[in-house]
Amino acid sequence: MGYLLALFGHHFTEETAMTDADKEWVKSHVDKLKQRAAMARSWAVSHRDFNVGCAIGVKARYGRQRPSYHISMGANCKPLPHNHGPKTCAEAHALHDIGDIAYAVEILCIVVYGVPQKDHESSIAPKTLHSCGDCRRLFQNHRLVTDETMMVFVNAEDPRVVEEMKFADLIALHNGNK
Repeated sequence: MGYLLALFGHHFTEETAMTDADKEWVKSHVDKLKQRAAMARSWAVSHRDFNVGCAIGVKARYGRQRPSYHISMGANCKPLPHNHGPKTCAEAHALHDIGDIAYAVEILCIVVYGVPQKDHESSIAPKTLHSCGDCRRLFQNHRLVTDETMMVFVNAEDPRVVEEMKFADLIALHNGNK
């Protein structure tokens, strides 16, 4: 059990605290992350044509070397109607691909690119597509996501409509409206 907690639990240490250099990387790469999320959206498979893309900015470090930064991408896959087959959200797909990044230490930014819809759990109807309740719980239990992880949501119908917030603020927003 301790191994599972270490694998999936939050780790708030100086080594994983977002540094000024990390914040600068996010700021200078957020447009690239948005482009990658839009690209990933084109890979989506959805029985109702509800396509979502995700790009995740990941910090990796081996020992005392300078950190390296990587982008992981994913698309949703929901080929069959509800309860008739497996489904994978774009965020879960992109998180899974982080396993290929050696020595990942922190997720700095998560970009979700899709058409807005009402959240099934909180009943919030945002102007962008927020991560669903399942994905929010997945992030809460993922060791690389912190309260400071930047969340960026882009409206696929009008990409000029963007919402940015810290992960902790996303959780507070959806938990405060139940």
